[in-house]
Amino acid sequence: ENLGENATIQSFLRTTAAHTKLEFIVQKNEETLPLWNGLLAQEALPENIVFLHDESKGTGKEASAWSTDPQFVTSSRKIVGYAGGIKPANVAKVARDTMKA
Repeated sequence: ENLGENATIQSFLRTTAAHTKLEFIVQKNEETLPLWNGLLAQEALPENIVFLHDESKGTGKEASAWSTDPQFVTSSRKIVGYAGGIKPANVAKVARDTMKA
């Protein structure tokens, strides 16, 4: 299965279009990068797709750096967020660091 194949991307887009009251969170990490890039290449995306940078893949491991990927930080047509090891002890630092990214 190739997440970057057009058939996979179109299937995902059909699913999001069929369920407009649901929010679909696309997690970005090295495993999902083909899907992420395929979606970003689309002319328009449904409003119910949001993107989440989480290199920890949901393990809670704190990120050593926050993405400055131009597709991510310069786009105003997509809702995006950061995750990965954010907890009460470091939330203020993470907020400062992500604002710089």
